[in-house]
Amino acid sequence: MESSLGGSLLVAKYDKMNEKNRQESRRKIERAVEEIRKASSEGKSLSVSELSQKTGLSKGFFYKNEEVKSVLDKEREKIDQGKLVQIKREVREKSMEKQVEIYQNEIKKLLEENERLKKENMMLTRKVEKLSMK
Repeated sequence: MESSLGGSLLVAKYDKMNEKNRQESRRKIERAVEEIRKASSEGKSLSVSELSQKTGLSKGFFYKNEEVKSVLDKEREKIDQGKLVQIKREVREKSMEKQVEIYQNEIKKLLEENERLKKENMMLTRKVEKLSMK
């Protein structure tokens, strides 16, 4: 009976220790995920070294823990998508600026040509008037 009782106490201690480890693991995961999301929302770098320094967790934790790694990968993907959207926007703006510049140059040329043609027309009109007076 005593050995059974001793065994029960060991199992209870083991279960309690196991539960404590699970809780600690959960807290670490929450701390890591919180820091990843915070850094991402602030537009900061999501380097494992920086995250490790801020949380006090090992670099390996960020690579080995599937839940943390998944959140890190998703946040990095969001950042990459945001950068891609920004790059596309910048390319579109540059393209539009170039197109506006081309149109402005074309308008300038057409205005100059129009002015030249007006002068030419005026000169020809005078010549016609002189010829018709003779």
